[in-house]
Amino acid sequence: AAEVTAMSTASPVANPTPTGRNAPGGELGTLSQDSVTQGKVGEILDLIASVESAGRYDAVYPERRRPQILDMTIAELIPDMRARGRATGSSASGRYQYIRKTLQGITSSMGIDINTTKYTPETQDKIAIYHLRLSHGLDNWLAGRMSNEDFLNKLAGTWAGIPNMSGVSTHAGVLDNAAGTSTQVALAKLGTIQGTA
Repeated sequence: AAEVTAMSTASPVANPTPTGRNAPGGELGTLSQDSVTQGKVGEILDLIASVESAGRYDAVYPERRRPQILDMTIAELIPDMRARGRATGSSASGRYQYIRKTLQGITSSMGIDINTTKYTPETQDKIAIYHLRLSHGLDNWLAGRMSNEDFLNKLAGTWAGIPNMSGVSTHAGVLDNAAGTSTQVALAKLGTIQGTA
């Protein structure tokens, strides 16, 4: 749905660089930047980012880079997202391509002070990890209490680049959303992460 509010003073990126699944290096496993989070959780974040943003923390829709967002507080980012949403049809921002309403909901639930917290790589990871724990069963999956198939379907419910068990994006038909990898490759990656010591 279109996001309609007042325009911000956000200025476009000069010579924006393509990013995302259609850019060179945007395929699963070939990230331009690893997660700042380590271990199995970092590998899950890398899986998501590989098909959402090619791993770039400054990625914005449609497959462009906007380094300015990394120095914005979340309160400053919200009007920037509104402006871009009006211009492009999506406000998706950052490594995990959160849209404005989702970002506002999660940060409110977390109790983050949006007036002082910047949208840094560390903040983006904290938001995604909180969301994975709250809505996707991350802790149950890590403990072996959720199957890879169920976890994949939960991830696909949020991130359009992750395929569901039917092999397609749950959000296909919205803008240019499509799965950025196959179900088999994604499941194999989850299995590898689960087997990591």
